[in-house]
Amino acid sequence: MGAKLEANPDLYLWTSAEPRTAENFAHFYKTVVDPNPGFVLFAAFEKTRPEDPAGMIGLQGTSIIHLKAEVGPVFVFPEWQRTHVATNMIGLLLHWCLDSAEQDGLGLRRVTWEASQENEASIRIAKRMGFVYEGTLRWHGVLAASKVGTKDARNGGMALLEASQKTFAPGRHTVLLSVCWDDWILTRKQVDMQMARVDHDFLKSAKGAAIPCRAAYRREGVD
Repeated sequence: MGAKLEANPDLYLWTSAEPRTAENFAHFYKTVVDPNPGFVLFAAFEKTRPEDPAGMIGLQGTSIIHLKAEVGPVFVFPEWQRTHVATNMIGLLLHWCLDSAEQDGLGLRRVTWEASQENEASIRIAKRMGFVYEGTLRWHGVLAASKVGTKDARNGGMALLEASQKTFAPGRHTVLLSVCWDDWILTRKQVDMQMARVDHDFLKSAKGAAIPCRAAYRREGVD
């Protein structure tokens, strides 16, 4: 997984992290993810190509006490973008989070999604998967100089700051969306409809596969 992330640095454009090499991804996993019981990463594989990761998705900020978690990061590798992979990755994770224990789920009450205000694609797919807009957290984070920052500021304040010829690291406004347990009865149907969609170009390349192939998860390690 680390090598594939290293080969696709553009995936980090909307994150606060800089692109990682395979070596420092392994270090990040061992020192940040693995020791944290509230942070888990999954590699996603399309069943027709089980040897080649299609993407990666995670949960962070998970609380068993408060029954909540945040989806992220979400990476889909370029060859799988605009196919069924993203919707199936997200849908499977939502089922695991919000389904009851009797349905083999965690029974959480709240799952959130955060995205840069400028990342329209992320916000769009979250809404398509049933996430509901809650609000925008203004100046929620400071980004590296190479990142895309917010273009929005109230009352012309940013123009005044720029006119003062001061230099600032870019920052971001974060859009906050959620799916909660009381939404899930209806949202579950919406999610399943999205997961059932089949990308016809993909099916053609898969030599006429007749059924949609849902993404399979594997707990991500450092291998």
